[in-house]
Amino acid sequence: MNNTLKVLLVSGAIVTITATLVSKFRNAEAVTPVVVESPLLDFVQQAIAASKPELSATRIKVITSILTNIATEVFETRSHREYWVALIGIESRYIGKSKSTAGAIGLGQLLPQYKDDFGKTCGMSPVSRDDIDDDYTNAYLSACYFNQLIKQYNGNIPLALAAYNSGMNSKTTANAKTGGKMAAETETYIRKVWIKTETANTSVKEVK
Repeated sequence: MNNTLKVLLVSGAIVTITATLVSKFRNAEAVTPVVVESPLLDFVQQAIAASKPELSATRIKVITSILTNIATEVFETRSHREYWVALIGIESRYIGKSKSTAGAIGLGQLLPQYKDDFGKTCGMSPVSRDDIDDDYTNAYLSACYFNQLIKQYNGNIPLALAAYNSGMNSKTTANAKTGGKMAAETETYIRKVWIKTETANTSVKEVK
């Protein structure tokens, strides 16, 4: 991450970056505006709307800002950004307080016991338990991890999604590498992310 913490303009409103959030990014020196490609912002808005999260309008603006900002910062291509935004929708329905029965938490549904591994991937160390609870930090760690998986698997999105869902060292991911049978849950997960990505893109076209 650059040594600059960025703020987005969403629907004409500046989302406030609190002092607490600034302190989490220990190398952050300033807050500056960032220009975001309009198609990505439209995609994020449509993806969130389709999930119908039980969030206030203000919270939706904040989550929209966080996801658009991080996707622009971390990923090199528009398609990778969109798959990650869709992934977040499948993981948490864009609700930051989401928690799974397995203990995964936040927008990216990260397991706290692996927080230091996620931190190393993002060049953020150490990572505290409070960091995992923070929406921005949780999403940023998720994006870095997914981006690493995309690169590790040479741009193979289904394989990267399989690894995100079941773990890099899981039997399902090993089978996916060789074209073998994946767990039904992981196959469904990949299909859901794919469908959500296509649906949001279709909605963006329809509103224009």
